[in-house]
Amino acid sequence: EVASHSTLNNPADFTFSCWLSSSNTSALGTHRHLFGIGASDRSQHKRMYLEASTNKIVVEVGFTTTSAVYKTNSAIDFSLGWHHLAASIITAVDSATIVVYVDGGAVAGGFTQSPLGTFDTPGEQSSLLCARKAGGGISTNTMFYSGSSAEMSYWSGSLNSAEVVEIYSQGGANQFPGPQDLSNHSAYD
Repeated sequence: EVASHSTLNNPADFTFSCWLSSSNTSALGTHRHLFGIGASDRSQHKRMYLEASTNKIVVEVGFTTTSAVYKTNSAIDFSLGWHHLAASIITAVDSATIVVYVDGGAVAGGFTQSPLGTFDTPGEQSSLLCARKAGGGISTNTMFYSGSSAEMSYWSGSLNSAEVVEIYSQGGANQFPGPQDLSNHSAYD
């Protein structure tokens, strides 16, 4: 967890990125959270998780009236080595553009709930949580990602497809590449 870091506070365009290798590829009964910023009891959040029972990737982004919920069309399998995952988000009034990438390629998906209002920036609710959910589920050890993760990264800007491919190509199929060198990347030690 990274608490109250200034780069987490207010960007309306951002990217989550990480390398994953799953030790349990079967769909489970609870969501498996990968990233979260903000608090789960407010609309001010950004989070990405594997959905319970489907293994589809879900990205939720808080808006002042109705939050955006984006889901991939098909299940994502992170077995057999390392895989790169990224979600690039651009927000505007009453709209969001979300693109999910797996191993450098965009994955088809769509909104199950469209945004309404303006992007609700986390502000003071600016803790970055990796591999767990903000709020409920922390103390009971539910909603954790099951497997290995590396280079959990947050960019205070939306990466384009060429930048995502650059990250992926530095590693190659089924192997974790090590540290990246891209602009706007926030590293937390």
